Parts: sequence; C-alpha cells; structure tokens
Amino acid sequence: MKTILYLLLFFLSPPVFAGDSKIASFRDYLTISLPPSISARKKSFEAPSLFASADCVELRNLRKKPIGLACIFKNLDSNSDVLNELGFFSSAEIAHPQESSALYYAATSLAVYPMKIWREIGKPGYFSENDCDIYKNQIYRATGTCLSAFAFLSERDLLYIDIVLRDNVKNKDIISRNEKIKILSGISIGFP
Repeated sequence: MKTILYLLLFFLSPPVFAGDSKIASFRDYLTISLPPSISARKKSFEAPSLFASADCVELRNLRKKPIGLACIFKNLDSNSDVLNELGFFSSAEIAHPQESSALYYAATSLAVYPMKIWREIGKPGYFSENDCDIYKNQIYRATGTCLSAFAFLSERDLLYIDIVLRDNVKNKDIISRNEKIKILSGISIGFP
C-alpha cells in the first residue's frame, strides 16, 4: 500500500500528487490507501445529480481510465433516502429478502445482493460484489462486476464507494482481488 490518498471533506484544491502519495484537501480527514495501479482525481457533478452535493474523487487505472468513484455525503437529513437512491436497502425494506442474515442489500436492475459487513473501516459499513452496466447502455445490461460499498461516518455523513472489478464483455479483470482488499482494508477515519 504505497499510495495514500487523504480525503478531507470539501476540497480546497485539486489533488496534488508527489511520489507515492496522493493528497486531496478537504475539511475533515478520511484516509484511503490505494494500490500503486490506481490514482484519484476530484470529480464534480452538475445538479440535479444526486452526487452534486457530495465530495467525490474518481478512481482511475494506470491508463487514466475511470474505474470507480468514492464520495462523501455530508449533513444528510436522512441516510436512508440517499442509500435508496444509490441502490442500497435495509433488510426491512426488501419485500422478500434472500435466505441471508444480511442487514443491507445492494439492488441492481437485475438482482438483489446481500451485503457483507465491512469491519476494517471501524464504522458501520457494508459491501457487495454485484452486476453493473459499465458501458452505460440505454437498456441496462450486466456488462460488468462492481464493488459497491457504503459506511456511516456519522449520523448524517455517508461514505460511498463504487469500483468496477471486471469487464464481463471482454472477460477481463479491471482490478485484482488484492487491489480490492487493499482499498477496503486501507480506509481509516480521523486525522493522519
């Protein structure tokens, strides 16, 4: 885990890259250790996008191609409304939960996936691998496999991560299992 990205809420400037570390300036700190093959850049969204009010970084591979997104939603009136918009639902919100003891589920246009507990973050968090449409077709097609994760940073703050793991059309891994584990286990909250 050579590369470190400091996410501080509310960017003051675009990321500054020096050597093996990547630093983006925010108000509050959140640290993500990224594998050397992944870089990050500030990403802005226009209204009415759900992400317009979030602070986001776009994750990119060595060829600078976008492979994911990490966002922090601050001062939410309701975490559950944003979770539902992102495709996450509690077991109480699922009409017929799968035979699973999962507390949360990730829903796509094709399926519902039980989420695993994300213990490494030190806050209540959950993740799953699920189908995704990485080619953004007009009609949803499961062209990829994505890692979807969220964590409650506080009662009104939410961390959201979505990363493409595999291109199912080209039968090609986008990031390795080890890189996925490094990202999930490399997040810490607090001041570095």
